[in-house]
Amino acid sequence: PLLRPTAAPALRSPPPAAADSLRVCNGGQCGQFGGSLLLDAASALAGASPIAVTTQNCCGECPDGVIVRPCSASSYLTVDASSLQLALDAAAGALDAAGVSVEPGLREAFGHHHAAKVEEERAD
Repeated sequence: PLLRPTAAPALRSPPPAAADSLRVCNGGQCGQFGGSLLLDAASALAGASPIAVTTQNCCGECPDGVIVRPCSASSYLTVDASSLQLALDAAAGALDAAGVSVEPGLREAFGHHHAAKVEEERAD
C-alpha cells in the first residue's frame, strides 16, 4: 500500500491562564509604600471573583514600591500604594494583569470603607 503524507495537526496555544491568586508583599520596604492598604484594596476590588488575594512576607526584592505577584506569573509588578487613590489604581491594575475585571462601584465602596476606618482610628 502507498502511504500518503498526512497534514500535521494544527497546534493551538491555550489562552493565557488567569492567575488564581494575587500575592501582595507586606514586609520591609513594601509595608512603607502601602502594602497593607494595597492588600485591603485588592481584596475588596476582587469582589466575588475566584482570585484569592493574599499577603506575602518580605520577598527580599526591596524595590521603591510594593511588590504584587500574580501566581501565574514569574515576574512581579512594583507599584506605589502610599495613598488611597494610588492603592486603588494599583489594585485595579494588578487584578487586570491577573485576568480579573473590577466590578463598577467597588472602588467607591472601598473608598468609603477606608475613610470610615481612618476616621475611627483617629477617634481612638
